[in-house]
Amino acid sequence: MVYLTLEEYFEFIFNDIRELVYDDKAKPAYENETAGIGQLSGILAFIQNDSLYPNLFSKGAFLFVALSTGHKFSNGNKRLALFSYIYFSRRNKISYRSLPIKTYKKWFKIHFPNYKLPPNEFKTNIGWALFNFNKCINIKETEQASGHQYGFDELKKIAEDFFKFISK
Repeated sequence: MVYLTLEEYFEFIFNDIRELVYDDKAKPAYENETAGIGQLSGILAFIQNDSLYPNLFSKGAFLFVALSTGHKFSNGNKRLALFSYIYFSRRNKISYRSLPIKTYKKWFKIHFPNYKLPPNEFKTNIGWALFNFNKCINIKETEQASGHQYGFDELKKIAEDFFKFISK
């Protein structure tokens, strides 16, 4: 198993997020937030514990959910989670299945029945699915009628199932 390192975030992941995602919006300065960097470092070390996270999907799920929902940085947490999972899965030679949108929609209806899926405006169906997964796990029922009531551990299990579902 190949793990991401904090050095890789400083070398290219933070820059890739800013270059590929942002246009004229305020770009996150992850490097300047020492508390967030410390928490990211802890997460990267934590997923290496095989007794807690015995496989690639459980490790990726914790990495993704912890970064996406944990608000480690003042801006760009969901993007950081998404890029982290994509880099982690690619480093470990995980590829994604090419599925029709209706297949993803069925999955979302089961796990997040109140979430209103937007039209597909992405170049790939998997891009649309990853974007919406990241978005819907962050909308709690107490915040919006389209949200969910899952706790952190439940979200990790759903994320693990989702990553298995989308992977070859």
